[in-house]
Amino acid sequence: MSPLDPELLFPAWRQHCLEVAVDLVDRVLFASGQATQPGLRLAWQDRLGGAIENPQRPKPPPSNFAQLDISTLSGLTLMSDDEVSENIVANRMVLTLEGTCEWLLREMKARTFVWRMQAEQAYFESPQLLSPNTLVQCLSEALHDCVPVGHRRLELLRELNRPLSDEARRLYEGLVDWLDRHGIDPQHVTVRTGPVLGLPVGDPARPMQTSLREAGRPVNVTPDQIPALLAQISSEAGLSLGMATLMQRLAAPVQRSVRADGRLLASGDNPLWKLIDRMASLAQLDPGRNEPGRPSLDQRLKPLVDALVNVNVPLTADNYEKALAHAERLAMASLPESVVSSVRDQEMLDAAARRSELEPLIHSQMIERLRKQELLPGIRQFLLGPWVQVLALFSATDGVDAESTRRWSLLIDQMIDAGDRLREKPLTPAEVDCLVLEARDGLVEAGQLPDRVRQHEEDLQLELSHWPRLAYTGAMPLDEAPTDAEARSGTGREAMETLPQALDLPALPPVHREGSLDADDSDWAHHGELNTVPISLHDDDHDGVARKAREDWLNQLKPGDICRIFLQSRWTSVRLDWVSDRNQFFAFSRNRDAPLSTTRRVLERMRAEGLVTTITPGQWVQRAADSLPMPL
Repeated sequence: MSPLDPELLFPAWRQHCLEVAVDLVDRVLFASGQATQPGLRLAWQDRLGGAIENPQRPKPPPSNFAQLDISTLSGLTLMSDDEVSENIVANRMVLTLEGTCEWLLREMKARTFVWRMQAEQAYFESPQLLSPNTLVQCLSEALHDCVPVGHRRLELLRELNRPLSDEARRLYEGLVDWLDRHGIDPQHVTVRTGPVLGLPVGDPARPMQTSLREAGRPVNVTPDQIPALLAQISSEAGLSLGMATLMQRLAAPVQRSVRADGRLLASGDNPLWKLIDRMASLAQLDPGRNEPGRPSLDQRLKPLVDALVNVNVPLTADNYEKALAHAERLAMASLPESVVSSVRDQEMLDAAARRSELEPLIHSQMIERLRKQELLPGIRQFLLGPWVQVLALFSATDGVDAESTRRWSLLIDQMIDAGDRLREKPLTPAEVDCLVLEARDGLVEAGQLPDRVRQHEEDLQLELSHWPRLAYTGAMPLDEAPTDAEARSGTGREAMETLPQALDLPALPPVHREGSLDADDSDWAHHGELNTVPISLHDDDHDGVARKAREDWLNQLKPGDICRIFLQSRWTSVRLDWVSDRNQFFAFSRNRDAPLSTTRRVLERMRAEGLVTTITPGQWVQRAADSLPMPL
């Protein structure tokens, strides 16, 4: 082999990409004026270096990982709006780079195609190494490493968008020049229409009706392309080393089967391709490491693959059908535990979902109840804040008509009477103590932190004991500004004055468990007497067809579905384990991270941006086949 053989230049290509990546970071940060952002330069360079030098290196979690999650449903992490916005901006950055540098990327793809086998063996996403997805993903990870505040990360992403686009174009021009100087000519191959730029699976999210047809399409490859097809599936699915090795071992028996029965290539909807596709799908949830009592998926499937490889005669569709059923049973021992692995977990999730649905309703009713009351500011804020949370919790867990809920709802009228600014005589110390102790009991039983409970006790004691009332205005004038709780919820005086007064909306449907949640049948005097104001989602979406498609996709989700979600600039596979009764909350399990919960609004927003999709049957096989050269 000649020392000038292009295949020998791959190590030099990796080193050159590493050098220009370090330079790119400096130029982007200086061009954007963010060179002084603490830690960002080193963090971004480190992430890019790891992606180029060792793509199999485990990704360290962000140093501020705990700060990425907000309120939880039974301990599940719940994505914040800032985090969803980050994912949307990051995805748009990738699309912008691919659009502005499209022809340069095509040129690089054609020239680096000579290194495709070396890249696959090293588990690189592609031999281009510095793809737009890699640049943005490493930037997002670096921001999570050194910027703890969500809205600040979002600002930085937006500020870096234009400089990164400009500098990336210069980067790719330089890389093409380097390839040209070293004699790396474009490979004369015909590339299928499809994921030419290596777009991740599910980007953009396609309608379910289109995806379901994937399984019935022909697998348009030749028997000689089977090893490359299985390698491409491993690369697209991001399989672990063990699973990728198993895939490659299947190449020989699959080639024998395809050569003996050409009908296996006529449609992807047969047991052979179902087995390959299902292995790739299940591997998305495999942690890829040994855990006590939970072996990795490749260890579980190795005896099955050994049995298929050791058969010297071509395997039939019936053989693959039996292998598929066996693989399903073996995989269950290595997949993550379901979020709802017990009845107690199911009840806790259901109660948390009902609480989240009830809290805005109770809050709006409390606003209406207090609208014409001349209350002390502290009492008003207490009823609109922590006491709404107490009522929502007990209404969801025990039921609206339960004794506990009635007890805490009675305190509302008592507090209104005691906190009236026009009260004719002061409260006695005994009356103040009784009210404070009753409020304390409710907060303690609702699970409030001891320090927070003590603070509420002190505030109530001070507020109720104050006399005379007319000269007391508190921290802010009652008639001029809303309380803190109203400011957070956007329901100040101006908002309340514009609330519709003639809406005739149906009440929440009853949930049948201990105690009814039917608002109309409740003995709580203020629970069913007020109208609710619906929140209109996607007001700027004038495409009714697109919105209906999103609604249909959300309504068709069911426990057990495997989905792909774009989180922190990375496509992550998750399994849907739980859907609330009213389809407003969803809980997912992941292979390495904590279970994830989202609201319907978040999923609809991500679906509209193409950041979440379902892994449908046949998707891995067809996407891999579409990325291979056309058979001659």
